[in-house]
Amino acid sequence: MHFFVWHRAALLAGAAVGAFAGCYVTSVGIARAAEATDICLALAKNVKSDVNIQGSIQQKFFQMQHLVGADIYASYSAAKDTKINADSDIAAYVDFVLETTSSDSSWAENRKSFLGVDYERIATNAAIKAYIDRQSEGITKSIIGCAGVIAEQQGLFAKLSSVSPNRDSFAISLQKKGGANDPLKIRGLSVTPNDPSFACPPDDYQKATPENPKVLQGVYNLITCQKDPNRHLTLSIDTDVGPAGPFQLMSQKEELDAIRERIGILETSLEHVTDQLEALKETAAKNSRAIDDNLAAVTKSINSLRESLNAKADFNKGVVIGLHSKSECLAIGHIGLVRHQLCSDSSTPTWEIRPAP
Repeated sequence: MHFFVWHRAALLAGAAVGAFAGCYVTSVGIARAAEATDICLALAKNVKSDVNIQGSIQQKFFQMQHLVGADIYASYSAAKDTKINADSDIAAYVDFVLETTSSDSSWAENRKSFLGVDYERIATNAAIKAYIDRQSEGITKSIIGCAGVIAEQQGLFAKLSSVSPNRDSFAISLQKKGGANDPLKIRGLSVTPNDPSFACPPDDYQKATPENPKVLQGVYNLITCQKDPNRHLTLSIDTDVGPAGPFQLMSQKEELDAIRERIGILETSLEHVTDQLEALKETAAKNSRAIDDNLAAVTKSINSLRESLNAKADFNKGVVIGLHSKSECLAIGHIGLVRHQLCSDSSTPTWEIRPAP
């Protein structure tokens, strides 16, 4: 019970964050009110929050394809305006999966390609799968942020907004058209199969009936409930403006399977990075050996030339003072009255004495 009380506070805090994120989406990210409404309705129609929160990466990807296929996203501006996170949007999501850079002129073709992507094509790409999983949280927040718009258009907003990691509690976001002037009434909650642990304290919404409904006083409401973590439940809600749901609530075993999938992605990513590091180390070692071999060859040639010059030439000035990288010549000073250089015209050092220009 202590965990549930703690998690209820966390769910409430999460809902506040979601609502704030939605304000960003609907008031800053979208310039036109009409387009804002259309985008919110597209999210409500095409995204199931229970899949988005609990589903496998494959399910999340299929759902995203379904969303991108909505008529409104034939428009590149709508795709750009639908913010998933502060630094991501629908168009960026498509580009990440396809490894493209969309524009007004290329969006139609890229969107068509995205809708035709077979999941098996990306199933072995750990980076893309991690991206799909990561973006799902932002999409959930965007939907919660659309609660007011959806309620005004459809009469009722009802979405699963959060599920505990242990799968033993969850929260449903609810908002009715008209808000506080006409409060929402819960006429009943039902779960299948039956779960003796199912309860919604402290208000006991599970006890609501058509004869004795539970009245929600706020404009935006959050119902938090607890369940048996080992059961997969289907929740349906009856309200005075119609039904909400059904919502799928997964079991702890299903969550463990999802965690194993994420661990597999991380392990694959780690293996990929390790392989890259090993390849870089091998390349660096080869380059280092090549540099050492070339340096040894040059040093050997210079030493041989020095010995030859010392034996044959009478230097008025000078010593070997440096290597001119562009001319590949060594300035050696004067031999007699004429200034000379040592030069090589090939990568294999073969030196000869030339008059300096």
